[in-house]
Amino acid sequence: MKKKPHQASFWGLLWRNWGTCLGIVILVVLVLTAVFADQIAPYSIQQGELSSARKPPAWYTGGTSAHLLGTDQLGQDIFSRIIYGARVSVSVGFFGVLLATSIGITLGMLAGYLGGWVDRFISAGVNLLLSIPYLVLVLVIATIFGRSLLNVILIFGITDAPIFIRLVRGEVMRIKQTDYILAAHSIGGQTSHILLEHVLPNLIGLVIVLATFEMSAMIFYEAGLSFVGLSVPPS
Repeated sequence: MKKKPHQASFWGLLWRNWGTCLGIVILVVLVLTAVFADQIAPYSIQQGELSSARKPPAWYTGGTSAHLLGTDQLGQDIFSRIIYGARVSVSVGFFGVLLATSIGITLGMLAGYLGGWVDRFISAGVNLLLSIPYLVLVLVIATIFGRSLLNVILIFGITDAPIFIRLVRGEVMRIKQTDYILAAHSIGGQTSHILLEHVLPNLIGLVIVLATFEMSAMIFYEAGLSFVGLSVPPS
């Protein structure tokens, strides 16, 4: 069967763009590593022997192939702990973005479509959060609520939501002036139906693009919180 032209064009453009292909490969490897960490890691996350403590990487004198990247002060395999660490990073990035997009789409659509006091109230909260430096806000909230995977996801999801709210609000304000939205409204379409059936599908592409950038940013910020001791406690 002959392929559709747009399908062939898409895959052709994809394979010609080496940067995109490399990014996809890295993302797939990272996600698979996080999902199958128990099967990939040569040692469990807590397994360690003090007699093997502070071993150098395998390519240094005194290193061993049993511990590719060496061991820490407790004799735990560093390579295995990096693999398990990918699970935390991917979880924070994925679920943090999922929470932020859920909040952003919901409040952004309400603010942009309803307008009036709803828009003013939501916009005031967004402007307040955006007026505070992002990293400072994250550090303060993390200090107050403590260290756990759930808390870190909630922190990043809530503090990142204003970016999605502002983006969605602006796009909805543009979409609601289009002819098909005005027509749906004029024939008595319910607000919930118009938002879910006509407005939301036009937002998905824009939100996905922003979500990909924000997911990578969350992973970097989570690493920063780990450095100052405010992220997920080490196992």
